[in-house]
Amino acid sequence: MAQVTGTVSSTTDVFSAVREMAIEFRFMPGAKINETELAEELGVSRTPIREALNRLVTEDLIDFRKNYGFFCRTLDLEDVLHLAEAYKTFHLSILPIVFARAGKEEVEALLASTQQMAAHGNDMPPCEMARADQAFLHDITMLTKNPVMVQINGSISARIRFLRKVMLEGYVCKRAYFRNQQSVLELILAGDEQEATRVFSDYLTIDASEAEKALARGLGRIYLKTAH
Repeated sequence: MAQVTGTVSSTTDVFSAVREMAIEFRFMPGAKINETELAEELGVSRTPIREALNRLVTEDLIDFRKNYGFFCRTLDLEDVLHLAEAYKTFHLSILPIVFARAGKEEVEALLASTQQMAAHGNDMPPCEMARADQAFLHDITMLTKNPVMVQINGSISARIRFLRKVMLEGYVCKRAYFRNQQSVLELILAGDEQEATRVFSDYLTIDASEAEKALARGLGRIYLKTAH
C-alpha cells in the first residue's frame, strides 16, 4: 500500500483521502484492504476508515465480501471494456437532453473555459488532464439540469479516471485533445446535434486495443510502485 505523508484531521478528510487512493489504485487490484494498516498511515482510528470504506462500496470504488472484509476493485480487460462501454453510452445518452435544456450563456462560459485550458494544454501533466477531462464531462452533465445524471456521471468518471490518465500520457499534442472538447461545445451552440454526437462519440470511444495497452501500462505502474 502506498504511504501517505502526514495525517488527516476529519471524517471528510479521511473519506477524501481513501477515495483518492481507491480511484488511483494505490491499493493492489483485488487485494484485501488492511483497515488497521490504513488507519495507521492516515493517523486516525479504524472507525472513520470503516465509514469511508462503506461509502466507497456504494460508489463501486471498493468491493465488500461478507465475512472477508473490504477489497480493492479488480482491474482486468473485461472490467475495463465494460466500464468503457458504460462511460460512452451514458454520456452520449445525455447529449439530446443537453441540446434541449442548455442555455446559450452556459455553453459559452464552458467553451471559454476549455479554450483557456487549450492555451496551456501542452504543459499539463496527464494527471491534470485526467482531472480536466472529468471536469469537462461533469460540466456537460450539469447542462442536463438533472442531479441524478450528475451523480451517475461522477461515479462513472471516478471509476475510469485511472485508465483515462494512463491513456492521456500518449497524447503528443495535448492542445488537440482540448480542441475536441471545444468542437463539441461549438456544435451545441450551432444546434448541430448529429455532428456533435459524432464528435463526442469519437472523444469518448476507448476501443479494445487501446484499452488493453492502457491496462498493461497501468498495471505495470501499480506493481512497480508496490515493489518500491
